[in-house]
Amino acid sequence: MATIDQIYDIVKDRTWQGKIPWERTARADTFSAVFGGQSITLRRDSSSALIGGTPRLLFRVLDATGSVLDRVVIKLNDSEEAMAFFDLVKRYALQIDEQLETLLKNLETEQ
Repeated sequence: MATIDQIYDIVKDRTWQGKIPWERTARADTFSAVFGGQSITLRRDSSSALIGGTPRLLFRVLDATGSVLDRVVIKLNDSEEAMAFFDLVKRYALQIDEQLETLLKNLETEQ
C-alpha cells in the first residue's frame, strides 16, 4: 500500500530531476502538479509563525474533485532540505531561471 511519505519522497526526487510539471496557483506560495485525475500541492504556510509557531510546508494529494486524499506537514525549522525543495518547486513553477536568463540577454543587448 502506498503511503504519503513514499509519494512525497518520489515527488522530491523527480522534482530535483526536473520531471514534475509544477505550476503556480492563485494562492501565494502554493504550487501544484497534475497527474491524470489526481494532483499534488505544495504550500509554504507562514501563518503559524505569526503566532509564535514554526513555518511549515504542506504537501497534499488531491483527487479529481479537489478532495484531500492525504497530506504531510514538514516543519521548516527541522529541515533545510525541505526549504531547498520548496525553493526549487517555486523556481520551476514561476520559471525564474528562464526569466532571469531573458533579463540578462536583454540587459546585454541594451546599449
